[in-house]
Amino acid sequence: MRKYKEVIAVAIVLLVVALSFGSWALGQALGNSNIDLKSTGPVQFAFPETYQSRDFEIAPMQDETIYSVYSFAMQDLNTNATILFVTNNNEIKDEELSIFRYNLKNNMIESDEFKLTLGPANMAIICSDEVTSTVGMWRYATHWDLEPTVMYGIIFLPPGVTVNGYVAWNGSDNKYNPGTHNDNVAIVPLQFKFVGTATKVQ
Repeated sequence: MRKYKEVIAVAIVLLVVALSFGSWALGQALGNSNIDLKSTGPVQFAFPETYQSRDFEIAPMQDETIYSVYSFAMQDLNTNATILFVTNNNEIKDEELSIFRYNLKNNMIESDEFKLTLGPANMAIICSDEVTSTVGMWRYATHWDLEPTVMYGIIFLPPGVTVNGYVAWNGSDNKYNPGTHNDNVAIVPLQFKFVGTATKVQ
């Protein structure tokens, strides 16, 4: 009986040793692997943010005309005149431009609008004095009396329309002859300052 108990004790010791060795071996194997026993569920893959889908805002189409707005100094005294050259570079459709003049009257600034429609690939001349020349385009010049109280102008140009011009000192008869060449006629180019853009004339 005593011998039988000794055999059982030896067997238990061997079993404990075997279990201890097995646990140590499993720990070594897991320590050298990339397996995370704590992870659960299916593997998830995250796309880099650069390639993730996004909702882009599509800008609405612009049906309105976008005007380029410029300011410039007008003059229309008895001895000078403002001359503008406007060109429609659009070869398909007519374009309408608007010019506002600002006058000082009774210590208040008043404004009124001048409109002009240009045909495709066409040019027009606007003069604050009556043009006496009948040469070339000058015979079709448009007379727009700015009055001596004029201070400045604002012009609204649709896409494809350009403007240039000058102030001429032409004597005292409120008439302008571009063919006159003498020391009494002085010309100063106009400077057009870009103000911004607008979707409507106002």
